[in-house]
Amino acid sequence: MGDGKLILAGFKNYTGDTTISAGTLETRSLAISGNIINNSMYIVNIGTNATSFYSSTLSGTGDLVKSGDGTLVLLNSNIYTGRTTVIDGTLMTRNLSALGNNSAVSVNNGTLAVDSQSLTIGSLGGTGGMVDIKSGQTLTTGSDNTSTTYNGVILGSGQLTKQGAGTEGSPRI
Repeated sequence: MGDGKLILAGFKNYTGDTTISAGTLETRSLAISGNIINNSMYIVNIGTNATSFYSSTLSGTGDLVKSGDGTLVLLNSNIYTGRTTVIDGTLMTRNLSALGNNSAVSVNNGTLAVDSQSLTIGSLGGTGGMVDIKSGQTLTTGSDNTSTTYNGVILGSGQLTKQGAGTEGSPRI
């Protein structure tokens, strides 16, 4: 595929595994149902008032980008090592390793919601948006030992834990 971009819009019944070797794959309205081996860039664009649940495994070295005003819910453990970026809408996690344990997470707009299980990430950065840590949950950040700054809001009644050697700038709480 090279450095190009493939946009899949309107598919509903595809459940096979997908490999992204180069370029960008963007899905609109729904996340792919099968396992995704992402070694480049995967953009999930969920529209307004829509929610897509992803229950398969995301692996590889590529980046995950959440765009669109809707909600993407990651239900299971994922093993990808690329970056995670929230541009718009909500990226909701319901597994300790939903974003891989070392993903550098950037929230630039929209919301990262730590919902029904705690979450471990490599680092937290970004230009704005919101991180919502639900009651009884913990967001653990810093396992990639990098220094980052997050300029958004952290809210909720859960806990934030910083680990690792890097420093993280002060958010608005």
